[in-house]
Amino acid sequence: MASFESNNFVPLTKMLMEIFAPSLSIRSNVPFRLLVVGNDLSLSLSLKSELNGMSNKKRSTELTLLMSRMNFQEKVSGIEILEGTLASFQSERLFDAIVYMGSLRVAHPLSEIIIRSRMLLKEEGMFISEEYTRKMNDKETFRWFFDSLDLIESVGTFHWPKSVHADEHPMPNVVSPVKKGHRKNLSVTGLSGIFSRHRKSPSTVTEGDINIEDLKNLKDSTNSSNSSVNSSPSSGSMVGSPPKSPLSNSSTLNDQNISPMCSAQCEGLDILQRWERFHEGDKFMNVAKEDAIINHLNAVFGEENVIIKKDLPFFYHFLSNGLTRESKSLTVLQSFLEKEQQRIRDKVIKPIGMLIISQNR
Repeated sequence: MASFESNNFVPLTKMLMEIFAPSLSIRSNVPFRLLVVGNDLSLSLSLKSELNGMSNKKRSTELTLLMSRMNFQEKVSGIEILEGTLASFQSERLFDAIVYMGSLRVAHPLSEIIIRSRMLLKEEGMFISEEYTRKMNDKETFRWFFDSLDLIESVGTFHWPKSVHADEHPMPNVVSPVKKGHRKNLSVTGLSGIFSRHRKSPSTVTEGDINIEDLKNLKDSTNSSNSSVNSSPSSGSMVGSPPKSPLSNSSTLNDQNISPMCSAQCEGLDILQRWERFHEGDKFMNVAKEDAIINHLNAVFGEENVIIKKDLPFFYHFLSNGLTRESKSLTVLQSFLEKEQQRIRDKVIKPIGMLIISQNR
């Protein structure tokens, strides 16, 4: 995932704090030890902030982040950062909770990782992972998802990753081509709020609709106004500069290593066909199926100790995987997440996210 500020993980952080609250509200001289496994600092920063601000906390906390690859050298106050994998991780300390950020679908070897997780937990400790279901095939849900991300792609703020598991197959920063006259209906995607305050002339916009010229103007004006922010990052802004090399007319998709998921490559595909293409890389990565993950957890922890919380937002993770390093990217992500949550509440789209909590008893 892209390295955003802690806001990226607000839904997951909130759920985790609700799970941890009973243990943190009991007075103890033994600290609450939390291990986060994943290659992104964002969730750990978010949890650290929430733990520090918890008013009724009666235990101290120790937060450790285990990364399989370190992409920075700086130390982070309040977080112990280690390099390694969960399968080989050794610790004299046991943990109250382990949060596995990367989907267990691509965890190898799956059974060893789950067994090792239980060995690292205290009695009553929890192993928590966020997953999504592929059993749901709702065309309207997928249409909302693809239309929303195609729209954000068209302004250069997002590029489709080559794989749904973008952390395993990172994409270069490129801008996908958009055909002249390409239009998206913002009233369908519900994303008009992202762009409305940047519109220069209301005469170019018609009731919930925006054309490609408006989106290009937004990209140009936002990049210009944020150039000072990108050169000197501050809290709440993305680190680094946005990509500045859109495809030339003579370039081909293959030359530019464009994702097969970009809108220009998916014209003519049925929505369900496009959703399947989004997961084409799974067969090359030996991805575990949802039932296999749950069966492994049941076998190691006991079926009675595995709880599955369903009907949660998850599409925002796919957006996060492909957002470019622009200061406005966080605003786009937050708006998308709010719209996804609202569409779920209104029953316009069906949720695919779930949180699996396995307790060591």
